[in-house]
Amino acid sequence: YYLLSVVVLGIAAFVIGGIALWLLWPAVSLFLVALNYVYLGSAGFQKRANGEMSIAAKWLYFPYLVGAYVNSRFWTRKEPKSVPICDGVHLGRMPTRHDIKTIGFNAVVDLTAEFNKTYNGIDWHAIPNLDLLVPSKADLLKAVRLIMQLEQKGTTLVTCALGYSRSALTIMAWLLLTKRAKTMDEAISLVQAQR
Repeated sequence: YYLLSVVVLGIAAFVIGGIALWLLWPAVSLFLVALNYVYLGSAGFQKRANGEMSIAAKWLYFPYLVGAYVNSRFWTRKEPKSVPICDGVHLGRMPTRHDIKTIGFNAVVDLTAEFNKTYNGIDWHAIPNLDLLVPSKADLLKAVRLIMQLEQKGTTLVTCALGYSRSALTIMAWLLLTKRAKTMDEAISLVQAQR
């Protein structure tokens, strides 16, 4: 879909011309996203462990990032922004500054590759993963260890774009590895009961 969008936007830009040449920016942005899925992986978004994307990535991906943000808000518009799972660990979509301040999170474990961190005044940890792909075992274990460390400090949000896949899988791994759930079915039920 990304490459098809690149072709459509590129053709429109050159056929219409003039002001429509601005369509090349989203075309380049979507081409880079496609390249990430095919070759570069999550590293293509240039997101650091502290949740910050490089300035170049923010500008190059800006059209895609706007679309991804709108999409995330559309799909979660009728859902709670985050939900408590247990022992101060919450599961939810990428928070806004207001969400962080309202709930009073002490830390965030961010599994998105495509979003820049939204708030500087918090203990933010990013383990970048591409949307709709299963995180590696190494990334899941790293995230679980982080959650275990951070839960001692207070309320922790485990997040991805929607709070449904990457973050939910991480929460289930945390529940299993910390023996809060005895089976995968129990971990799934605990998460589904909340989100």
